[in-house]
Amino acid sequence: MPEVQPEREIENPVESEVTETVATAADQDETLASSDQEAEGGDPAGDAPADDGASTGRVRIERAARDENPGDDDDDDGGDDGRRRRPWAQARVEATIEALLFASPDVLGFRQIRGILPEDTVSNEAIRAALKGLEERYQAKGSGIVLAEISGGWQIQTREEHFDFVSLLAKVRIDEKITPATLETLAIIAYKQPITRAEVDAIRGVGSGQIVRNLMDKNLVKVVGRVDLPGRPFQYGTTKHFLDHFGLKGLKDLPRGKDL
Repeated sequence: MPEVQPEREIENPVESEVTETVATAADQDETLASSDQEAEGGDPAGDAPADDGASTGRVRIERAARDENPGDDDDDDGGDDGRRRRPWAQARVEATIEALLFASPDVLGFRQIRGILPEDTVSNEAIRAALKGLEERYQAKGSGIVLAEISGGWQIQTREEHFDFVSLLAKVRIDEKITPATLETLAIIAYKQPITRAEVDAIRGVGSGQIVRNLMDKNLVKVVGRVDLPGRPFQYGTTKHFLDHFGLKGLKDLPRGKDL
């Protein structure tokens, strides 16, 4: 009886090609996953769970997003993770300080501005440059307002030549009105300070007690010391509000005789 030969398995060329393609794709995914783990400090030979294909695709998408938007990790305003924030552009510093000056009803000093702006992104030099830039900009374009440096700070004011028109809008409070006698007393104290009330009376030729008290109520005059004489009389001088009220940087800017 003839020996029966075992049937040889017929190889399907299409099935073989599909199997080879799947195996090649799997090898590529495994290689990419391994390189991603190495780049992130992982160990491809460790006990990490097997890659199911979805995680590999997710890594590819995240990596592509990082490559496409490299600036996302360095935001202008920074975060709370301790990263160093980039300095503000000078135009932004100038615009912010301009807004502060416009909104402030009083003279705004350097220390106040410094306390508002962030120190890690706005330097002292940038603040000074912004103030200088605003002053020059108002002067250059002939604006109706100016940036005045008075009493150790800055304030946006209307130009003097527009006073007649601006005064039509102003509502002057009664307690801010200064009579000629009050102005005379205030001028004596401003130019002769520190000065006692008796010395003021001697210059004016009349008593000035009530006027001095009124000036103190208006915060234009204050007690600055005492004289080492019997009774230890008070000495009077002007206040910071006096400088603000008359738009002066300091007492040295008081008009002199030749100016008057």
